[in-house]
Amino acid sequence: MPYPYTPPSFLQGQTVDDIHRRMMNALPDDIDKSEAQIPWDFTRPAAIEKAEFVEFELNETIKLMFVHWSYGPWLDLHAEGEGLTRRQANRASGYLTVKGRPGITIAQGFQFATPANLTASVIFEATEAVTLDNGSYTIRDTANPATAVISLTLNQPPGNRVLTLTIRPTQADPENQSEMILQDGDTVLEQFIFDTPEGESQADMLLEAVDTQGSAHFTLTKLAESAEPLATVNQAAIGTTIPIQAVEGGTIGNVPPDAIFLMVRPNNGITYVTNPEATTGGTPEEDDDTLRERVLEVIRYGISFTGCDADYVRWAREVPGVGQAVTQAEWAGPGTVRLFIIDANGIPANQQILDAVYSHIIRPDNRMERLAPIGATLTVTAPSPIYIDIQAAVTLREDESLEVVTGRYRANLDAYWLEATTENDVFDVQSGIAQNYVKYVFVGATLAATAGISNYDHASLTVNGGSSDILIAIGTFPVTREVILIE
Repeated sequence: MPYPYTPPSFLQGQTVDDIHRRMMNALPDDIDKSEAQIPWDFTRPAAIEKAEFVEFELNETIKLMFVHWSYGPWLDLHAEGEGLTRRQANRASGYLTVKGRPGITIAQGFQFATPANLTASVIFEATEAVTLDNGSYTIRDTANPATAVISLTLNQPPGNRVLTLTIRPTQADPENQSEMILQDGDTVLEQFIFDTPEGESQADMLLEAVDTQGSAHFTLTKLAESAEPLATVNQAAIGTTIPIQAVEGGTIGNVPPDAIFLMVRPNNGITYVTNPEATTGGTPEEDDDTLRERVLEVIRYGISFTGCDADYVRWAREVPGVGQAVTQAEWAGPGTVRLFIIDANGIPANQQILDAVYSHIIRPDNRMERLAPIGATLTVTAPSPIYIDIQAAVTLREDESLEVVTGRYRANLDAYWLEATTENDVFDVQSGIAQNYVKYVFVGATLAATAGISNYDHASLTVNGGSSDILIAIGTFPVTREVILIE
């Protein structure tokens, strides 16, 4: 929050004219002190210099002396005195799906990029070396009449990846032949035709990949009575997952799905590159206002290392990319703590930020630097999103664009969500559990305060189709989904 600065009384009344008037009054009365005369001309420059020194330089010096008004590198020094540092810009991260010649290695640091359109390309690099596997998926029946299970090792198991296996009659010979199609979303990976097993139904079956210890397990319903393989799918057709991180920090690295499909230096062994999901976690350097509030919080309440809720929140907020943290104490018994992390962009944090928070607090590589108390077991996770849809009829100020104003409103909502999750609207003294809400009136107040909004129809405002407050349960976080403003 801004802290208004009022110059002290001894620095007021120090304009150029005030100073010059006093200087002229101090001169003898029997000389000509009118403008353009020698006494006036010789004293005016000194008055100008003194006014600049008093009105600007002394006031700025006073501001730099106090956290409330300090800024830039001087605010960093105040923070350092309290054991804090400014959070640096965080680099966005995500995963690529890469296809190519089996056996080639993509080195750590190998760079990929988005195309340069109206903005420059965004460069990403592999965070670890990965070899394109030449293994294969073998789909076969087993003696179990209910399911057939296969397991294979992947270099990087796909995260939450769902493959769909469809069995259906062929158009050419529907009585005797079946067609099997393996898809990753809308992309057909492999397609086979085989003789239909006698007495077997032809139905859609789901093939779901589950991350477990570096293996991907595929479960599917019974295909045939025989144990002979029905089909083999080369892993090269599905692709290998490669972790990536933006070269530069900041929000520029947050790109949508399928935006990264170029290589900075072409590799003939790679035939296909894309990011199936958006890259996230790119946040700017911590601004002065946010750092100032963290410093003032330490000054007001002090620093403790007892492992209370406030300690865990403070430790988490020291990590680049973190916007807010919410604690859940003893969630799995005595000594357990769970931290829910929201990034500085106002969305649930990605795995890179979660890992960084855990490492910062637990210090698994150096127990002497551990922040958490001995015996505490920490779990760091992202909250589940509560999607918020908002609609309202508005009146815009002159020369304002609906698209621009909607963008401003979304940014203001993201800031409100961060506040709403920690307001402790209803606190149960017995259990120590606080409940928070997305307040309908605050959503309207945020709209009214958005630059470019002249007025809005209160009766037209809906939040998730209604006008009720929405509970923010522990482990959840509001995320803006659809905002419809109608003129």
